[in-house]
Amino acid sequence: MRLYPDGAVDMSFDPGQGVTDYIGTGQDVYPRVRFFLPVANQRLLVGGVFTKYDGQLRNSLARVAFSAPVGIQETATPWVPGVHPNPFHDAVRIALPADAGALPFVVLDARGAQVATGTVHATSPTIDLGHLPSGMYQLRAGNSGSVRVIKQ
Repeated sequence: MRLYPDGAVDMSFDPGQGVTDYIGTGQDVYPRVRFFLPVANQRLLVGGVFTKYDGQLRNSLARVAFSAPVGIQETATPWVPGVHPNPFHDAVRIALPADAGALPFVVLDARGAQVATGTVHATSPTIDLGHLPSGMYQLRAGNSGSVRVIKQ
């Protein structure tokens, strides 16, 4: 299942059959998800102990669309912003294309919860994230791919 930030269940999310088919030993006898990570364009990267996701061979790693359970074919490589400093203390500066103008940004924590949003401008590409606790985050600006940033 997928949860909204307020804890409500997103009934539109269909994970299909989920992870299946793993023959292991010890604690890894049954298939299980060990991690998931939100990535660009409404997708999740799912990793764990499994050989199939929704009936498709995936060998412990699957990319899942929120609107479709399996089979995501990438058609283009998304722009991934350069961020510095990384690790950071209070703020990060995004290397935006000169023609970027103003772009919305979102920062997600390790659980995929949205912890910061706003707009970053090509003329002033600094984002203040001093309010966040130390940890690892995903930052996405505009329709870009996400980049991992670390708050010290």
